[in-house]
Amino acid sequence: MEKKSNSLKYATIAITLIIVLVMGIAIGVSFNNKNNSKLNSKTPTSANITVDQAKDIALKDAKKDFTKDTSLDTDIYVELDREDGKEVYEVSFYLDGVSYEYKVTTSDGKIIDKDREIPTNKDNTNTKKKISAEKAKDIALKDAKKDFAKDTSLDTDIYVELDREDGKEVYEVSFYLDGVSYEYKVTTSDGKIIDKDREIPTNKKADTNSSNTGKGKSIEQAKKVVLKDTALSEGKVTFTKQKQDIENRKPIFEFQFFTQTKEYEYEIDATTLEILEKEIELRNKVVDGNKNITQDEAKKIALKDANLSEKDVVIKKIELEVEKNYQAYEIEFYKGNKEYDYEIDVASGTILKLSWKLK
Repeated sequence: MEKKSNSLKYATIAITLIIVLVMGIAIGVSFNNKNNSKLNSKTPTSANITVDQAKDIALKDAKKDFTKDTSLDTDIYVELDREDGKEVYEVSFYLDGVSYEYKVTTSDGKIIDKDREIPTNKDNTNTKKKISAEKAKDIALKDAKKDFAKDTSLDTDIYVELDREDGKEVYEVSFYLDGVSYEYKVTTSDGKIIDKDREIPTNKKADTNSSNTGKGKSIEQAKKVVLKDTALSEGKVTFTKQKQDIENRKPIFEFQFFTQTKEYEYEIDATTLEILEKEIELRNKVVDGNKNITQDEAKKIALKDANLSEKDVVIKKIELEVEKNYQAYEIEFYKGNKEYDYEIDVASGTILKLSWKLK
């Protein structure tokens, strides 16, 4: 009787331990699922490779073409794009006078395309230029300041690109100085200015000896305008381009960045911080849906998003575009000096892409 009692006692303990163990495993699985779900919500759906990693991959590959240590002539520029259905980083730069363009997949960092262009007069890839981009900036700025009787200061950063002019390798240097636009071409071999373009605004005194007319804004100020317009914080986006440029004789800031789901492009007036152009596009344009909306419905969706009514605009185009994995209506319309362009998914009515710019 006592043996039976002990056996029953041990059996009860064993069953209790098994129940506790099973419950512990279930709780652990549940806890892990919650944690994994939380992590996944913060992990990019496709871009496992960062912008900086893509830069490193391209630069490391390019340096294999040289027998000696080499250095960059310009910054490395990166854009997000698609190639044969794959999302890629387009990486471009000049290395020791040689132009490189790479396409690196965002998913695994694989180089799927490489374009290398050596100047025709370059004997080998180890020939060094005599002056740097920084030296070219100094040469151009020093020359520009001769046009002013008083001390002057820059309205914008100095922007430099490597290019060719009449068979010569040159730095193209552009900037605004006291409201006057300057563009220089400075030879990389000896720092000689072979071209200078100076444009004075029509409302500025021609002698350029007036006091400063007001300075341009910083790129950080422009970035705040962009982030405010998107209602995003800087920690939620990845920037692929932040630079100053000159377009139509005006200084501008250009921004490109992306989130887990969308790509963004902005142009900002460097003097007034006005948004001149913007574009927002879904990274994945294949959207589930069975609405099969009409052209008229697509038009209403676009106008509502732009906060405009049909009577306020001039409709330029409404066309059906048939792509490999989806169909969309492309809609273009105008309101005053503003041009709008929308791409609306037929199946779901989702806005796949929107852009507008000042004409």
